[in-house]
Formats: sequence, structure tokens, C-alpha cells
Amino acid sequence: MKLKLLFAGLLSSSVIFGQFYTFNSYSETYQDLNNSTSLNNNDVWDDPDYIIPIGFDFQFFDTISDTIYISSAGVGGFLTFNNSQSVNSPMLIAYGADIIDRGFNNQISISNISYELTGTSGNQILKIEWQNVGFYGDVMNNGSSTDYTNFQLWLYEGSNTIEIHFGPNSIVDTFNAFGGETGSIVVLSENYDFYNFSFLDEMNYLEGQANAPTMMTTYQADTVLNSPFLSDIFLDGVIPNETVYQFNHTNLTANISEKNASDKVRFTVYPNPAHDQLNFSFDNPALIKTAIILNLNGQVILPVDPTQKTIDISTLPNSIYFIQITTEDGKVSTTKWVKI
Repeated sequence: MKLKLLFAGLLSSSVIFGQFYTFNSYSETYQDLNNSTSLNNNDVWDDPDYIIPIGFDFQFFDTISDTIYISSAGVGGFLTFNNSQSVNSPMLIAYGADIIDRGFNNQISISNISYELTGTSGNQILKIEWQNVGFYGDVMNNGSSTDYTNFQLWLYEGSNTIEIHFGPNSIVDTFNAFGGETGSIVVLSENYDFYNFSFLDEMNYLEGQANAPTMMTTYQADTVLNSPFLSDIFLDGVIPNETVYQFNHTNLTANISEKNASDKVRFTVYPNPAHDQLNFSFDNPALIKTAIILNLNGQVILPVDPTQKTIDISTLPNSIYFIQITTEDGKVSTTKWVKI
């Protein structure tokens, strides 16, 4: 149940395009890290909470950070880019199963979590390794740790590529390993609401067979535990040894930033996602020089009259768009919305 509560926020609408990431999977020999820095330092762990310096600026969705956190709000393989659980944060779920130190019952650690920075400046890779980890259900229900797995998360400097490398495993008691589900979870979430256990904005998750999954992209969350979509985000089966899941950052919005142009000109768009009509609320429309709708490539799709409150978007293709305003003093502000 602990794992299910963390995934209670399921998305009510689903589209198959991705804004920020494309996905690929392939096979590659798995190698343990050789010169890594231990995070647990022989301490026995369950639901660990660690701070990891990335070593360079890394972009995850629109967030740029030089630090990543293994979050105690998760179950071992959850990482965030904000260390506070009182605010929303981008979340990366490298391995969505309730993992634990295999030495938990004896209070002698045999499951090391560590990190290593490799490569030269401009081409570095942060590698985080979960070595010989067990499963909470196995340890607690069977009295010992029989099943185990190994995996690593790689973050690439410059390209902002994300890779999850899966190593040797033995998972026989899948019911206890995966909390009664069909497999583990891999999720890239633009915005996670810790308070409501909800994935907000864009979320990419893998579904289907663990050896050949498909990436799905969804938007806007419903905090409904019994949603029929809940089972979709659990993979089917055990992820095979020497499998790599690769997420390539598309950088489609590199030149379109979301920011307020001025405190004097604030605006909102709703509903978001929208289907037939998009509504606007401008604080000071008289100060706006131009307002336009852009697509992902930065092309102008529609002009917007700031004095109007509604625009017809029924003919627009389902996608991600931006509304951009320019004030009389030349300042620019952009916000994102989704057409479904």
C-alpha cells in the first residue's frame, strides 16, 4: 500500500507525443562503479534521504540544477531536484519498487548506494548506483532478503540525456518485490505534488513489457487511487540484466522560457489542458502591446486580443503551446498550456 499511495496521482488525459523527451532501450554490459563515493557509508537504510552533487548544471524538463536528491518521500529509487517536501518538485523515478538494504533485519548493511563523476569537463556523466538492493516486502514478509537487483542512473552533461542501467537480479517472489503489482515503475515527472501525491504538468512513464517498454506522455493529475489508469504505469515483468532505458532531452523549448514580464502585467490561462476554448485573465490588458500563441517550434499560430477573455482553439492539433505577451516597455512573458 505504501507504494500505491505514492502513485495515487494518475493523469486523466493521455497523449502519445512527448515535449521534452524521446525514449529508447537497448542492451549493454553492466559494470559496477569502481571509484564511487558511498552515500550510506555502511549504514543500514530504508527509504533513504541523500544529497548528491551532480558536478555540472543538468536540465530536467525546464529545471536546471547542480544537485539531485534521493528523496525519503519515495521508496529508495525516487529522486527530486528540490530537497523540500513542502513544495512541488520535478521527480525522476529510476526504479519504482520498495527497495531496502538487504541487511536490514541483521542491521549490517550489504546494499551500498554510491555515486561517481566520470569524464572531462563538458562531457561528464554523473553515475548513481544502487548495488545489491533488496525489497521491503520480501524482507518483512519472508524474514530475510532472498530477491535482489542492481541498477544505476546516469546523467549526461550537455545533452541532458538520462540513462537507467539495469544489472544482475534475481526476483522470484514478484508479489512481495513489487507490492502485488506486475513490475516496477519508471517515471519522469515535470512537477510532483508531495501533499496530494499527484503528478502535475508533463509526465513520461514506461508501460508494457519490461524488456521492450513504450513511453507514454500524460498531463494534469487526478488524485484518484482507484483510477483505471493506475495499473498502466507498472511494467510487466522483471527488467532484464544488461538493459538500458535511455531518455533523450529534446530541448524543444530551449528558446521559449516561462517567466513573468512584469509585476504590473500578470496573466493566467485556463482550463489547462484545454479542449475547445481557452480563457484568459489579464491584470492590466492596457499595458500589453502584443499577445500571441506559439507552437513548440516557436512559430506564431494565433494572435490574441488582450481585451477578449476567450479564444476558440477547437481546430488546433493536440499538442503543447505557449501564450507570449509583450508589454509596452518591451518585456516578454511566456506561459505553457496543453491542447487535448
